[in-house]
Amino acid sequence: MMISRGKLRSIAEVCADCTAPDPTWALLNRGILVCDECCSVHRSLGRHISQVKSLKKGAWCPSQLSMVHDLSSSGANSIWEYTLLDPGPYKSERRKPNAKDPLHPTKADFIRAKHQNLAFVHRPSKNEGPMFKSDLNKQLKTIISNHYD
Repeated sequence: MMISRGKLRSIAEVCADCTAPDPTWALLNRGILVCDECCSVHRSLGRHISQVKSLKKGAWCPSQLSMVHDLSSSGANSIWEYTLLDPGPYKSERRKPNAKDPLHPTKADFIRAKHQNLAFVHRPSKNEGPMFKSDLNKQLKTIISNHYD
C-alpha cells in the first residue's frame, strides 16, 4: 500500500540545511528533509552520498515514509550537525546558512561540507578508534528507538 506524504505533514518542518519552510524533499539515507534549492546540490553529490526522494511527487511505502518522518522529527539532523550544535570544545566556527543566503557558494559549500565531507559529525577521541559509517547508522537507529520508547 502506498500513501501520499500529506497525511503525515508536520507544521514545524523546515529544511535541515538552510531552515527554509516547507521542505519538499527527503534524504532517505540521512533521515532529514530539505528544500528544493538544497536538493539541487544534493542531487549533484550523487546517490552514494544523498538519496533524495520527492515528498510531493510519487508514492511512498508507508513504512519508509514513517521512518523518514520519525527520523526528521526526532532530531536526525543533529547527527550531521553535531559540532555546530555542541557548545563544547568541538564547536565549529562555521555558520549554518539560512533560507535567504545564496545557493552558490554559501549553501552549496555548507551542504558539501556537511554531507560529503561529514565535517560536523561527532568524531570519537583517539582512544575510541576511528569512526565508521556503521557508527552513524547506529546513531540513527538510536534516535528512532528513543522516539518509540
